[in-house]
Amino acid sequence: MTSLAQKLGLSRTGRRDMVTAGFALLGSGNIDGAATIFQGLLVLEESDADSAAGLGTAREAQGRFEDARQWYETSLAIDFGNALARNGLARLADRKPDQG
Repeated sequence: MTSLAQKLGLSRTGRRDMVTAGFALLGSGNIDGAATIFQGLLVLEESDADSAAGLGTAREAQGRFEDARQWYETSLAIDFGNALARNGLARLADRKPDQG
């Protein structure tokens, strides 16, 4: 099946650059901007494990822990070895019930 990114001619390098920009926004504290980038990338390429993990990280930073868990799990379903998603799930598992 052809992804929307392929149909639009967005190269893998272009998508990687956008993932990098999303993580840069996370690092600078622009969580909403990062979430927007990762959501857009997932529209373009549903099977992007890094974008799913990035969106999980953004949702975790927003305090949306169940959404974060779902995105981390989605990332691992795509790429079982995704370290960001594994670490995110571990952080969520370590949370006390009153912490979300």
